[in-house]
Amino acid sequence: MVSDRSVGDAPALKPTGMELPKGPSLLTAFVIGIPDRICQLSLAVILGVAIPVQLSIFHSYVVFPLMLLLAAVGWRLMPASPVQRPAAAGIIGRLGWSSRWAWAIGTAIAVLIAVLWFLINRHYYSELLSVRRDPSIYTLRGFYLMNHPSPDAALDPDMLAVRKAVPQVSLYQGGETRRIIRYLQSTTIVPGMIAVAGWIGGAGWLLQANVLIGAVGLVTVYAIARRMAGPWFGLIPVLGLAVSMPLAAFSRAPYTEPVSMITITVGLLGLWCAVREKSPRMWLLAGLGIGATALTRIDGVLLVIGTVAGLAVAIGFCASVEVRRTLYRGLLWLLAGAVPMVLLGYTDLKFHSPDYLFALRTEAHALWFALGGVVVVALLMRWMPLAVGRWLRVHRAALAWILSVVLVAVLAYLALRPLWQITRGVEGIYAIGIGNRQKQEGLPLDIHRSYSEMSVTWLSWYFGWAVVALAGAAVVAAVIAMIRRRNLALMLVLAPLAASALLYLYAPNITPDQIWAMRRYLPAVLPGMLLVLAWGAAEATGGLQRWWSKRLPAGAAGDRRDRSVTSVLLAVATAVTVIPAVLSWGPMFTVREGQGQYDLVRGICSTITGDKALILGSPPKMGYYQVTLNNVCGVQTLYLKAPDQAKVAKIQQTWGGTITVVTFTPKQVQWSVPPAKTPDLALDYQMWESTLSRVPSKPVDESTDVWIGTVEPSGLVRPRSSG
Repeated sequence: MVSDRSVGDAPALKPTGMELPKGPSLLTAFVIGIPDRICQLSLAVILGVAIPVQLSIFHSYVVFPLMLLLAAVGWRLMPASPVQRPAAAGIIGRLGWSSRWAWAIGTAIAVLIAVLWFLINRHYYSELLSVRRDPSIYTLRGFYLMNHPSPDAALDPDMLAVRKAVPQVSLYQGGETRRIIRYLQSTTIVPGMIAVAGWIGGAGWLLQANVLIGAVGLVTVYAIARRMAGPWFGLIPVLGLAVSMPLAAFSRAPYTEPVSMITITVGLLGLWCAVREKSPRMWLLAGLGIGATALTRIDGVLLVIGTVAGLAVAIGFCASVEVRRTLYRGLLWLLAGAVPMVLLGYTDLKFHSPDYLFALRTEAHALWFALGGVVVVALLMRWMPLAVGRWLRVHRAALAWILSVVLVAVLAYLALRPLWQITRGVEGIYAIGIGNRQKQEGLPLDIHRSYSEMSVTWLSWYFGWAVVALAGAAVVAAVIAMIRRRNLALMLVLAPLAASALLYLYAPNITPDQIWAMRRYLPAVLPGMLLVLAWGAAEATGGLQRWWSKRLPAGAAGDRRDRSVTSVLLAVATAVTVIPAVLSWGPMFTVREGQGQYDLVRGICSTITGDKALILGSPPKMGYYQVTLNNVCGVQTLYLKAPDQAKVAKIQQTWGGTITVVTFTPKQVQWSVPPAKTPDLALDYQMWESTLSRVPSKPVDESTDVWIGTVEPSGLVRPRSSG
């Protein structure tokens, strides 16, 4: 049904890499090859970090040689040049884009956008070094990995004795398990990657590393976008993401979404090129890329499920033995790349974040069982009667229209849900947080509300309803095209994106405050939305040119007309994409979250005598500092939220030695003499506001004041500076 022509008729292009004639051709080949080479090298870096971290041999003398080895071994995982022969260029050839220079210029623009994006955003990187939300956990784990071979913190055994003597003491972070080894709630790939940056350039580079990862993501998006839409319309997704708030927000602090976007787009590139080139290496690249998403996120398996499901449909409903054999071999190569990546993702969580895995065991098990089921079905599809595919091929026009009508109904339902639906399901401390935000914004109090029905509306807040509507129309057009034209490459690219979009547009399953909730959509949905929009714009341009060419004379006048049409539609599509994204920023672009916190932490570190610290009293707004002092300062740290003299004396007696006290609430501490009214250390900083009913539009001013002291045998605390 969907696969015969695209597999059987597409030219088998051999990878050209950089092997082109000298002179201008060599220069253009080098430039054109940059995005594809960055995709290949990105996988080498990701695996070069993941393997040593999981084996607890995370040393520079292990990581860097391994990266080089993986880069060399995978050097041939390079797609053929996107520069196509006119006969095989399709829409790209009709638009006059077979010129090597056009591809080189488009690539150079995309790379320049990424470089400028990095140079601008690196000035606004966040400094989140106390446990508040996920980015601070990744940051602190990165700091720990700079000086340790394992991501797991080893505590002083004497701390267990303190915990036994004073049960109210917290040993590390999260639930108390009486374990010497403590695990933070995170995968280890982002902490490992930013730790590598820390090795090279110190704390400053560590804090800025995710901005570089986001910039690399822009280049990998272009690698697939130019193949789907050509060198010019392929710039639309790059520009749209570059000026958008979500990519910048989740790159300025260590979130997993930018590196997930890289692995996904590398996988999409492999899928597209596997069909076009009929190359086992490209199927392997697709499996490695899509599968590596499971290394970056616990829900990364979802993308693998969508990919295998798409292949299962193609295998089962094709109409010839040769095509089925080709696709089945492709499936095996894809699984050869994806399955080891999924297993690495599982072992990462199992051995380095077991509490996190246990907390999400229901969702994780559902994904793994679903993946196993889809793989079995895909393997069995080899024996589906070919008559089914032949019947569907004959009736593909009707099938295309039926599926398009169903798809329109689904998209309309998702977009219009806020008109009649209110979703709920938030419980526990998350419900309390929802209630607090509702009060702040003057919204009706409904603390269990999940706001899932707002998912499509959220997309419109950052990109405008025009982009959302046009992308929806392009998705419908893509479904029609992949069935009527049997465009397998397009189908396989859309399959993993559709799996993520359908699940998370229906049930995001995330705290719904902005911009936090957009984490669900940055890795796959937002790039996918812009990719399909760019594809639709290029297709519409080609269709309009074909329509005019039948009615107007060809020749030089026709060429000028085609160029004019392309230029106008490209400008319109770019403006529609970019302008709403730029306007969504408001005054937030220059806000640096937590600016100055690293210096504050270093100041605290410098005041600690010895290697023992005790945090007393309630934490500041910025979050818990216990892991901060352990991972950044390198001191064993206990925490007592409700201190009294007897408990502090017991801690001193049991733990012994010099214990430095750190507190943010001096009135909760019993001092031997009154402390100075002026804190020993202080920081005023800004954070992004957290909203439910709109995009964040103003910074929130916060402050942290720190008083330092030393525990006396009596349990009183002697202040560093007395009043």
